[in-house]
Amino acid sequence: IFMTLIYSNSRCIISQCKAMERDIKKMLFFHFSEFQVIENPIIKDNLNINLIKKIEDPWFNNQNIKVILFLGRLDKIKNIQTLIKAFNKLNIYFPETRLMICGKGKEEKRLKKLVVDLDLEKYVSFKGFVKNNYEYFKSADIVCMTSLAEGTGNSIVEAMRVGAKIVCSKMQGGPEGLLKNKYISFFDPGNPEDLFNTLSKTLYLPNYAPLIINDTKKYLVSYSSKKYLECIAKYSI
Repeated sequence: IFMTLIYSNSRCIISQCKAMERDIKKMLFFHFSEFQVIENPIIKDNLNINLIKKIEDPWFNNQNIKVILFLGRLDKIKNIQTLIKAFNKLNIYFPETRLMICGKGKEEKRLKKLVVDLDLEKYVSFKGFVKNNYEYFKSADIVCMTSLAEGTGNSIVEAMRVGAKIVCSKMQGGPEGLLKNKYISFFDPGNPEDLFNTLSKTLYLPNYAPLIINDTKKYLVSYSSKKYLECIAKYSI
């Protein structure tokens, strides 16, 4: 009721994605406002992709090794066990593959146990929390996003910005606009067999880096700022 009373006095309600817009509309008993989506300003304008260095790591330094990277919170909603199960089969058919998991969370012990149970200790590396996301995304052969649901999907945008080859679940939530990107390979969430098939097909596909980088322009700080200023100018009259 309180939200309805506050929001009903707004001429425009801005959300970061269509999913958030739908959620707000469901919560309100009534509204007379217009709605507009302005994506999160995830990418700094001064980020120079060419200056981002690759991580110094034996796996990344070996051209014969193909590294699948997960980077994020080790949480149930991220569904990382599906990736480990899919990788278990992938490594049989493509023994040059490795899986690198970056992040911390409540699922860490369970995931490490799964790796041990599948006898994958030599092929799966847990790096813990890392700060230099862009460097890891640029270094990996495939960045894999396995979530069942996400908010605005910031990590997907960061990976796209450095031209990473991306495999992503058809997750629920904010990234639905990103899930229409034809340069990203998709799989059914929670389905290890489908993820295995998608990784297998993507592993040696061409990298469409310039095209996928171009699709991140609307996440630049300057772009979002411009949209906010246009909105303020329009509705403050």
